[in-house]
Amino acid sequence: MSAMAVALCTWQLHPYLPWADPSKVGNAQIRIGVFNVFHHNENYNAGVDVLLTSDCDVLAVLEVSSEWDLALTDGLVHAYPYSVRVPQSDCCYGMSVYSRLPIVTDTVMYLTRDPVIKAMVTLNEVDVDVWCVHTRPPIFPNDTEERNLLLGLVAKEVAASGRSALLMGDLNIVPWAKEFKQLKAVSGMDDARRGFLATYPLELGIPLIPIDHILHTDTFSTSFCRTVLIPGSDHKGLVAGLSYR
Repeated sequence: MSAMAVALCTWQLHPYLPWADPSKVGNAQIRIGVFNVFHHNENYNAGVDVLLTSDCDVLAVLEVSSEWDLALTDGLVHAYPYSVRVPQSDCCYGMSVYSRLPIVTDTVMYLTRDPVIKAMVTLNEVDVDVWCVHTRPPIFPNDTEERNLLLGLVAKEVAASGRSALLMGDLNIVPWAKEFKQLKAVSGMDDARRGFLATYPLELGIPLIPIDHILHTDTFSTSFCRTVLIPGSDHKGLVAGLSYR
C-alpha cells in the first residue's frame, strides 16, 4: 500500500516536480508576469527595475500600497502607457495592471471582499481578457472558503465570456490542489507553469511552494515560464512567454 501511495503522489505531482522541464517550447508572442512586491517592502526602485527588465507586455502587480503605486507609476509610465490601478493603504490587497498593449476596457470587480481587475487588451487585433487576482490565504476556515469561492466565481466568469483570457495572480493555492484543478476545469484554462517553480515564502532564501500562477485559455500555448527575484519581497515573480494559436 505504501508503494502504491508513493506512486500515486508522484503521478499527481510529476508536472510540478523540480526536474520537470521549464525551458522554451516555442516562440513567445506575448510575455506576461505576476509580481507580488510585498506591501511592506520599501525597495521601490529595485522593484521597478525588476519589472522593467522582465520585458513583459503585461504586468500584474500585487500588494500595491500607496507608496508602491507612486513608485510604479513614476517608473513604468513610459514603458507601460496603459494601466488599471487599485492601490490600498491597508495591507495587503492593492493591485495594478500595467500594459504595453492597448487596454480597450477595464473594470474593478468585488466578487468577495477584495478587488479583482479585469482588463481587455488587444493582441494582433484580437481582444483578450486579462484577469488579476489575489485570494485570501487558507489560514482560517473562513479565509479558505472565501479563496475557494473567489476562484470558482472567476472561473465561471472566464467560461461565460467565451473570449481568450489570461489570468495572473497570487492564488494562495498549490497547483495540485483540488480547487485549483476545478478552477482549470471550469474556466477551460491551462497552467503556464513548467516545472515546480516555487514562489513563496522567501524568508529562508529559498521558496518552498508554488502559489503564484499564470493561466491561459487554449487559444494560447506556453513558450517558457520562469521565476524572477523581487528585492525585499517574500514572493518571487513569475514570468511566462505565450504564443497565440
